[in-house]
Amino acid sequence: MKKIVSIIIILVIGIKAFSQEEQEWKPQTLVTGYVNTVAEFTDAKKYVEAKGEKGIGVADAGVLISYKPLEKLELKTTLVYSHFIPNIQSLVVEAFGKYKVSDALIFGAGKFLTPLSPVNQYFYAPVNISGFLPLVVSHHEIIPQSVSGFQIAGEFFDNFKLGYTATYGNYLTVGHPLGGMLGLQGSEDIAPHEYALNISGEERPYKYYLGGCARIYANWKDKIKLGINYFDGTRAQHPYVIALSPTQRLIKFTESKKYSLGMDLQMELGKFKINGEIWETEHQSDDGVLDTDPRGCYAEIMMELGKFTPYFRYDYIEDINTRYYAQYPDMEIFKITTETRAFGGGLTYRPLYEIMLKMDYRYFMFDYNDMYNQPTEKNYNHLMFSLIYSF
Repeated sequence: MKKIVSIIIILVIGIKAFSQEEQEWKPQTLVTGYVNTVAEFTDAKKYVEAKGEKGIGVADAGVLISYKPLEKLELKTTLVYSHFIPNIQSLVVEAFGKYKVSDALIFGAGKFLTPLSPVNQYFYAPVNISGFLPLVVSHHEIIPQSVSGFQIAGEFFDNFKLGYTATYGNYLTVGHPLGGMLGLQGSEDIAPHEYALNISGEERPYKYYLGGCARIYANWKDKIKLGINYFDGTRAQHPYVIALSPTQRLIKFTESKKYSLGMDLQMELGKFKINGEIWETEHQSDDGVLDTDPRGCYAEIMMELGKFTPYFRYDYIEDINTRYYAQYPDMEIFKITTETRAFGGGLTYRPLYEIMLKMDYRYFMFDYNDMYNQPTEKNYNHLMFSLIYSF
C-alpha cells in the first residue's frame, strides 16, 4: 500500500511540475526574410544560345516563419522564390513540425531540406558568404533539394557532440535547377557544349519518388565538424539521346536507381574557416540504358576581417549528362562525359545585419568527350554582384 501511495505522489508531483513548466512557457514567433538582387555577367554564350551575357534583377527572395507554441514543439516553413522556379511545389522548400523528446530524440514530419550537405540546409543568400553555391549542391543530380516525409534526429554529449539524422519520404526529380538571372547556376557544366539538353524545362517529367537519407556527424566545440552522408533514391529521371542522323536527335528519359555517398568537413581556425565536401553517385536503370557515376567535390577557405570576408573556392564535378544511341548505320552507344573545374573567389561586405553586398567570380575549365569521342576544352568566365536586404 505504501508503494502505491508513493507512486501516486511521484506522479502527481511530476504532472504538476510539467503543467507549471508549460504554463510558464510563452509561445515564440519568428518571421524573417530577404530579397537578393543581382547583376550577372558571363561569356559562356559564345558557345551556345544561353539566356544572355548579362542580366539584372531579383534572383531570389525568401521568407522564414517559425512558431513554438510549446517549449518542445516547433513549427517552421520557408518559402523561396527564384527567377527560374520550375513549379509551385518548389516554392515551399521546407514546412515541418518537430517535437523534442530529448536532445537525443527529436521526431519530425513534413517537408525538409535534405539534411545531408550542410550547404543545402542553409543555401539562402544571407547566410552564405558566396553568391554561388558549390556545384555538387546547385546541380541536385547528387541529392534532391528537399524530402517530404518523416524524420528522426538526435545529438549526444556536450563538448564533443555526436549526432544523427534519418529522413524518409518522397522527393521531386529535378536536374540542374537554374539560378541567378542567366540560368547558368545549376547548369554550369552543360551550358557551353553543343549537345546540352534543357533538362530543367518541360522536357523532363516532374515526378515524385520515394527515397531515404541518413547522416551521422561529430562536432567538437563547433570548431571541427565531420559528417558522413548517404542518400538512397527509389528512382530518378535521367536523359539520354537517340541520334537518328548526323543532324537529328531524339531526347528521351529513363528511370534509374540512385545512390549517393558523401562526406563533409568544416573547420574554424581563428579568423579562418575551411569547408569542403566530396560526393560519389550512381544511377542505374532497370533496362540497362543508363549506368553513370556522377561525382564531385569542393573546398573553400574564408577569412573574417570584421565586416569584410574574402574567400576562395575550388569546384569539381564530373556529370555524365547524356548517352547517345546512333541508329545509323546500326545501334551504337556514345557516352558523353563532362568534367568541370571552377576556380573562384569573392568578397562579402556586411555593414549591417540587414544589408549584405557580395562580389563573386568563377573561371570555368570545361572538358568533355563528345559523341564522336573527341575531347574538347572550352573555358569561360562568370561574374556576379549581389545586394541582399534582410529583415
